[in-house]
Amino acid sequence: MSCNDTEAPTVSNKVVVAREKEMYLYGWYSPIKYQINLGWYDYYGCDEYKVSIPEANYTANTGTEMQTSWEINMGTNMPYVNPGSYFMTYVECLDTYNIEYYDSVLVKTRAIDPIENIIVHVADDGYKDSLTFIHSSDSDVNRWEFYHFKFDQNDASTHPHYFDMSDSNSGWEKDEIPIDWWGELGWGTNKIDYYNYSKENIDDSFCYVIKATDDKNYSRASQIRCSDNYTRNANNAVQITSATNNLSRRIVLEWEEYTDPDFYQYILWRSEYEDMPESSIEQLAVMINSDQTVYHDRYNVSDGKKWYYKLEIENQYGKSEVSDIRLGSTRP
Repeated sequence: MSCNDTEAPTVSNKVVVAREKEMYLYGWYSPIKYQINLGWYDYYGCDEYKVSIPEANYTANTGTEMQTSWEINMGTNMPYVNPGSYFMTYVECLDTYNIEYYDSVLVKTRAIDPIENIIVHVADDGYKDSLTFIHSSDSDVNRWEFYHFKFDQNDASTHPHYFDMSDSNSGWEKDEIPIDWWGELGWGTNKIDYYNYSKENIDDSFCYVIKATDDKNYSRASQIRCSDNYTRNANNAVQITSATNNLSRRIVLEWEEYTDPDFYQYILWRSEYEDMPESSIEQLAVMINSDQTVYHDRYNVSDGKKWYYKLEIENQYGKSEVSDIRLGSTRP
């Protein structure tokens, strides 16, 4: 037996000669925003596993032999965190026979489904803007807030660069009493809502943002839509700086951070083909934090596998820039 081989454990030999450190740990989110799910492979019938997320001050022991999955419910097992957050998560074998193996993976929680497809219709008399939009599909969203930004229709430079309510001088204002608003009953995708904003002056022009807030008081804003259909291009593409080629059943990608404050989200795409034709690509992940510049791909990633990736940056006007294609692979 070489030093790289692993001896299968038996009754008389439960302590292996060379320990396999990779558990093929993976994580995913369910339709429930405040839940994290983990799964892994149990090599040797470990007595118990320790699960930890240091950033969230979370530690738990599974308490069950040969456990291969774990569910973390926020509000019960750990504090609530902003939907769309990401964590390094660790699972370690705790065994009376001193078998030691562990693994870690980056896990992302599901973001709030935002208001989408806002269309602004300017009334014929000019005194009202009528908005239609697609309702958030999240059933725990219980508050909607409407914001407007006045711009000079004769000067394109007066449109907002990005949405910002932290600065009282940003030009964004909240409609405190949105009385002329109604929508289709029920939850789910493709539910259309309507909102009318009455203007004081016929020549006033506005851009709009709608924020959806859930029952935990976490929120996500829509993209910006203006009455003159103005858009603003994303500042620049961000490049994937590294994609691993030597790890088992995992490809780790890193990229540059998009630093313009008009950031809305990253979208990571993947294909088995080098030129990534449109018919072959799949959306791997959507990330709503600009400082998330790493992703662990463990979805259908076996040893000896190659995948091609590109990263899309989308700004608050919905305009995108796409990175160059980058190859990642697992070890043979």
